[in-house]
Amino acid sequence: MVLLAACVDSSPDDPENRCDNPPTPVAIDSSGTRSFFVVDTILVPSSATEATQYAFNLDGDELGRIDNRLGQILAALAGGGGVDLNAETQLLIESGELLHLLEIQTTSREFADGVAVSLFHGVDLDADPSDNFSGTEPFAADLSRGRGLMSGNIVDGVVTVEMGNAPLAVTLPGLGESFVINLKAATLTGTFTDTGFAGRIGGAMSADVINGMFMTLFHLGLSRSVEGDCDENGVCVPDSTGETVLGLFDTSPNDHRISFEEVAESDLVQSLFRPDVDLFNDDGEFAPLCDGEKESLSVGLAFTAVRANVGN
Repeated sequence: MVLLAACVDSSPDDPENRCDNPPTPVAIDSSGTRSFFVVDTILVPSSATEATQYAFNLDGDELGRIDNRLGQILAALAGGGGVDLNAETQLLIESGELLHLLEIQTTSREFADGVAVSLFHGVDLDADPSDNFSGTEPFAADLSRGRGLMSGNIVDGVVTVEMGNAPLAVTLPGLGESFVINLKAATLTGTFTDTGFAGRIGGAMSADVINGMFMTLFHLGLSRSVEGDCDENGVCVPDSTGETVLGLFDTSPNDHRISFEEVAESDLVQSLFRPDVDLFNDDGEFAPLCDGEKESLSVGLAFTAVRANVGN
């Protein structure tokens, strides 16, 4: 696999100039050595503290304010609705449905410029998920789910890459399956460990994605929770996720179910999923804080990964 070179960095300070002359990614040093890893744990925020810990300052806010609106939403569901999304995610990882692969290309693991990190998805060649995280398991690339690229540097062992894209596969409460969100303005930071790599990944979802595919799957997951926890008369397992969801969104008490409109058009969801970061100009180019229009929803997660063999 070949990592494509990016452009030289340029970051004008004037907000108006940022709209007309957006910054570009750091150029990749193609002489770097490539290492491969498979993600064995994805950590979704389950508290407000974790939502902050996994966040990034995606728009370069001069006050250093960090962004992770989706993390805050999922943390609220975990705290108020008893949702254990980390457990649901881990089941998908261990079953082999969620197989993120990382390729890191660098000239050094301590100090390096022009570092490239690519995120894509894997195919388990022996179809046995029990050995996927042995550290020696071979994988093929599943490019049907996309491939992303970020570039940056390593300083004192800390990898920081940004201004890319990342096809991140996730799940939602009650959904029971994974789907891919293509993070824009993607950024990743982390360190090499004795067994692999650990870090955080963040980025943004566009309003079109939020209001389309994402909201459809969000409603589907919540509906499945209601169907699993509540009977046709609206009697639910006490303190269950379904009971909480039904109480929040069932505005037609006689049907004891939740429609897409009840979820998507509720004041709560409209408020929670409102875009919170200004990252792009009118041409869709990365130009943070250039026009004052918040058009994206921020995302931030943590992860760990172990070594893997990936075929060319």
